Amino acid sequence: MKTLAILPVKGNSTRTPRKNVLPVGSYSNGITEIKFEQLVKCKYVDCIFTSSDSDELLNIIKDTATKLNCTKPVYYNKRPAEYAGDCHTDKWVKYFSTQITEIPDIEDVLFVHATSPFFDEKEMESFIEEYRTNYSKTKIDSYATCDLIRNFLWKNGKPWNYDIETQGKWPLTQTLDPLYEINSAGFLFKYNDYIATGDRLPGTAGFYETNWMASLDIDYPSDFERFKTLWETYRE
Repeated sequence: MKTLAILPVKGNSTRTPRKNVLPVGSYSNGITEIKFEQLVKCKYVDCIFTSSDSDELLNIIKDTATKLNCTKPVYYNKRPAEYAGDCHTDKWVKYFSTQITEIPDIEDVLFVHATSPFFDEKEMESFIEEYRTNYSKTKIDSYATCDLIRNFLWKNGKPWNYDIETQGKWPLTQTLDPLYEINSAGFLFKYNDYIATGDRLPGTAGFYETNWMASLDIDYPSDFERFKTLWETYRE
């Protein structure tokens, strides 16, 4: 049972320029270096496919692989401009499915983002273990990391996720049906399903709840500053 990890990184970000390579702590190449190291350390990841529109980013990963004495096969993909930038997510996710068809003996695909640096190798291992257990027991097809929501959600002046008539206006939050907010730290699915559909959440989806730190996503400059403070305080 081999698992391929997919790591997309882009050369620039509109909201936080060069966020994938901004230095943090002892990592001169920032979250790109951090995430690649985590994939190398993850015991269930057998090989890595990384894609970028930037030669600089691909070279950083190559240098990191050399520095870590990485023995796992690493596949490098120079992403065309049409699948980078503001390209719709569905489009570039499907593009990746067309680029991994020649990689042999893959059963599972782990799709991760550098922008979730606290979703580390231990979290990935737990994620994969839980997916494999639930795939066998409950026949779910794919898995996604999420934040669990059990709060009072209203829309158009009335409750959206509960019924006042049967539950009251302020029911106990633990009695509310759970909602899952996908946070994109990780996706896990079968290789054959991905090749067939080009979808990173095919079939019946299952959800893996992450804590607030593992679900932290770096999007805006304030996110990066928060991450940098947390990382240099607790991980360095």
